[in-house]
Amino acid sequence: MTNIERRLTDQLKDYMLGVECWSEGLRQILELVAERASIRIIVDIWNVDTMIWDLFEGKHMFYGNDPDGKGYSTRAHFAEVIGFLGTPPLDMLQRRKRSNEFFTDDGQWRQDIEIPNQSLESSARFLEGRNKEIFLAFIRGMLQWKPEDRKTARELLEDPWLNDRLE
Repeated sequence: MTNIERRLTDQLKDYMLGVECWSEGLRQILELVAERASIRIIVDIWNVDTMIWDLFEGKHMFYGNDPDGKGYSTRAHFAEVIGFLGTPPLDMLQRRKRSNEFFTDDGQWRQDIEIPNQSLESSARFLEGRNKEIFLAFIRGMLQWKPEDRKTARELLEDPWLNDRLE
């Protein structure tokens, strides 16, 4: 068993045994936080993404800790996602009931919280080189603003990250 396989196995055991506890808010994706969307399977793809990130990187992708010191907030969660993905597409914002709480009519961020300057490349610390490239491509296939742009479970099963041997 390689070091990577051993690390994933150990973390998966910890995760399954409930060694780590995560708040309800951290497991919800933006569609659910914002308006309880009903696109269950595609929503679950986002959750698979964040779970894989948590297990593999040993840290959350998103924390949603508001700088006001009061803990989790939707606006802080949105800010973190925008830091990774950029501003959501305008047509998506126009379909969401609560978008005007967070964005102007032309899609500009309206909250008084800074958008973090971050990237998947700088946040992924466990892998290097080609291994990092295919891992991040796998993650990006799930981490998309529009649910319809996310890879399907079948497409993910065929992804090189799951099928190629890491170096």
